[in-house]
Amino acid sequence: FKRNHPDGVSYTRFCHYYRLWKVGTNVSMHQHYKAGEKLFVDFTGKKLSVIDRTTGEIIEVEVFVAVLGCSHYTYVEAIASQKKNNFIAANQNTLQFLGGVPKAIVPDCLKSAVTKANRYEPEINSSYYDFSKHYNTTILPARALKPKDKSLVENMVKTIYTRIFAPLRNMQFFSIEELNEQIWKLLDEHNSKKFQQKETSRKQLFDEVEKEALTALPASQYQLREFQKARTQYNHHVYLKEDKHYYSVPWEYTQKEVLVVYSSSLVE
Repeated sequence: FKRNHPDGVSYTRFCHYYRLWKVGTNVSMHQHYKAGEKLFVDFTGKKLSVIDRTTGEIIEVEVFVAVLGCSHYTYVEAIASQKKNNFIAANQNTLQFLGGVPKAIVPDCLKSAVTKANRYEPEINSSYYDFSKHYNTTILPARALKPKDKSLVENMVKTIYTRIFAPLRNMQFFSIEELNEQIWKLLDEHNSKKFQQKETSRKQLFDEVEKEALTALPASQYQLREFQKARTQYNHHVYLKEDKHYYSVPWEYTQKEVLVVYSSSLVE
């Protein structure tokens, strides 16, 4: 190649310049979050476990992690699964723990949060969206395959492995409640521990800076609601498959598609 193109560069020189160019393109900006702006939520990759008292079976449980962007104040909870009802309950417990609501919650693109992932307009799970309306906050899913969108909680998961998972590795628990009781003791120590090279802790920073920036909690807690499309029958009733009952609707909706919204105590 050099013989045919004397003005060109050698392969070795080309590789040198390419490495210099690549370093320049692989830069990222330091993320700075305002107080009360974002809450990042995710699950740990590793799992904890409880023992069934009756059978002795070891049952793996998921571990939910939430961290505020400004103070890095953290919440951790073991839950039965990543299913929608458990995921939303963990989100609700986080807000109760914080005593307030951030402007936005940033989840990963798991099915309990996002029905259809999209870089610009992801489709939020109906129940999770309903949850966000109840608490007057916004759901901002991290983009798929973009770990830097939620790097704060990704790094916190690594810290949780050291400060919570490691002390629990030789302990046995016979219920999620027992496990969470011990998790929250270790979590309190984690939040009260001073940052490296700083004279303050996550708890102090939360109390002094971020707590007042959160929106007040609503008067009542969220009650999980499900959403189901149905077509009104000729007798102006719709069939709800969850409880196998018929519910009447105004006669004007006969033979029209309607959206049925229901909870454990109410059907709309």
